Amino acid sequence: MSFGSVIIDNLGVTDVLPGASMLTGLIGNALGLERRQGQELNALQESITYAARRDVPGVPLVDYQTADLGQEFMLGGWTTRGKFATRAGSAAAARGTHIRYRHFLANAAVTVAIASPRIDEFADALRRPARPLFIGRKPCLPARPIVDTIVEASCLRDALLKVPVIEREQARDPFNDVDELEGFVSRWPLDDGGHDGATEIFVNDTRDFINQIHVGRRAMWQGRLPAPRPAEVLSADRREAEAS
Repeated sequence: MSFGSVIIDNLGVTDVLPGASMLTGLIGNALGLERRQGQELNALQESITYAARRDVPGVPLVDYQTADLGQEFMLGGWTTRGKFATRAGSAAAARGTHIRYRHFLANAAVTVAIASPRIDEFADALRRPARPLFIGRKPCLPARPIVDTIVEASCLRDALLKVPVIEREQARDPFNDVDELEGFVSRWPLDDGGHDGATEIFVNDTRDFINQIHVGRRAMWQGRLPAPRPAEVLSADRREAEAS
C-alpha cells in the first residue's frame, strides 16, 4: 500500500497512515466516479471525517522506475470515456529517461474509521465496487475485503477502540516496529479530543479534484491508542444475530 505524502522532485514518498484524498479516491472508485467528476469528488471528500490506526507497520519498499515520456506511444492513449487523450506541456516535450522513486509499505495493515451521512452507501459500494480497488497506487491490491465492520461510537477515536487490531505475521522492520505495550500509532480529528501522549500535527491530505492539485493543510491528533478488549468488540454480524 502507499499513502501519498508531499512529493519532492522525483521522490514519491508514503505517509504511515492514509489521508482524506486517498480515502476519497478509494470510495469514489468503488462508487464508479471518474476523474473528470471533480465536483462530485470534492463533495464526497467534504462529507467524510476519518481516524486511522497502524496495526502492522509493514516493511518500507522503494520501487526504482524509469520512463521516457517523450516516446511516441507515451504521448497519448485511450481513456475510459472512449476518447483518445494526448499529453501536453513539458512532459510531452521531454526526451530521455526520467528516474522516479515510488515508496510503498509491504505487508502493512491499517484500520480506518470513517463517519459520513452516506456511510451505508459507501459500505455497499466497497463491498461490491464498480471497479477493482487499490490502496494508494494501482499495483496495490487489497489482500482482504475493505469493509470490516460497522460500530456505534461517540467519536471516531472511540470507534478505533472498538475494532480489533488486525493480526498478521511478518518479518518486521526493526526501524519501523510497533510497541504493542505502548499502543498503536493513530490519528483522529481534533474534535474527538486528545489522549494520553497525543500531539497535534499538521497533515496535507486534502485535494482539489477539479483542478487536480493538493491544497492546504489541517491539524489532527496523533498518538498511540491501545488495542480494544475482546468484550468491547461488536461486529455488524453479531448485532444482526442478536437482533434476530
